[in-house]
Amino acid sequence: MAIEGPLRELGIHDVFQLLDLSRKTGVLRVASELRDDEGIVVFDAGKVVFAEVRSKALPVELALLQAGKVSQGDLEAARAKRAHHPTTNNGDKAPDIVDLLIQNGAVRPKEVERQLRLQIESVVFELMSWREGFFSFEERAPEDIGSMREARIRVSTESLLMEGARRIDEW
Repeated sequence: MAIEGPLRELGIHDVFQLLDLSRKTGVLRVASELRDDEGIVVFDAGKVVFAEVRSKALPVELALLQAGKVSQGDLEAARAKRAHHPTTNNGDKAPDIVDLLIQNGAVRPKEVERQLRLQIESVVFELMSWREGFFSFEERAPEDIGSMREARIRVSTESLLMEGARRIDEW
C-alpha cells in the first residue's frame, strides 16, 4: 500500500497513527521545499526503528561523543579496530563502530539504546512541527528494509504520538 499526499491535507500525526494501527513495515519520506529538507522514518510492524532528518543527520557514535558518553580516544580505537578487521569471502562486513564501542567497554548497550531513542524522538517531534510539505510511504517487505530492520531499538509509535502531542500543547 502506497500512501502519499500533502501535509496540509493529512497531517504527519495522522500518517503515523495510520501506520501504527495498520502495523505497516516500510519507509516514510517527508519533504519540505520551504525548509529545503527531508525526513525519513522507517517502520517495522508499526514501530519506529530508524528516523533521520537530512539537515541534522548524525551517526550514533558521534551523538554518543557529543553527549560525553564516549571519548574521542574510544572512538578512534573503535575505528582503528574496524579498519583492521579482515573481510571474508562470503561478503561479511566489518563490525559496526557502535558494536566495537560496546565490545571495548566504552559504552553500555542501554546507553546506546537511550541515545537512539533520543535521536528518533527528536526527528519525529521535528516532523510533527512541519505544516507544509509532502509525505510518501512505501510499504516494503521486512527483508527489503535490510540493515534498518536489524535495529537496536523499536520505539512505540503510540508513545511518540502521545509525547509529541504533550510537547505541542506545551508550545
